[in-house]
Amino acid sequence: MAEDQNEKLRQDISDAQGSDDIDAVTRILEGIGAADTANLLNSLPPQQRDAVWPQISIDDLGEVLLETNDEVRDAENPRRQRNHRHHRNHGRRR
Repeated sequence: MAEDQNEKLRQDISDAQGSDDIDAVTRILEGIGAADTANLLNSLPPQQRDAVWPQISIDDLGEVLLETNDEVRDAENPRRQRNHRHHRNHGRRR
């Protein structure tokens, strides 16, 4: 993903979180692939990242975890994984 695209995603996530629009965060994540989600997580500050993790579909979580850097992956608490969305994202791009 290009740096300017990643910056736009970070801004979109920040805007959605600032307005407490969890559905917007979910829509953003559904529109990007696992590698892009991992890049986004790698670039977010920890507080924002912690709010994004639960919005990642359980179906995509493993692939996203494989793509994140060690620091981000190690910070993801396994107890939070049970709160991830449990439905499939049939329209999601890969």
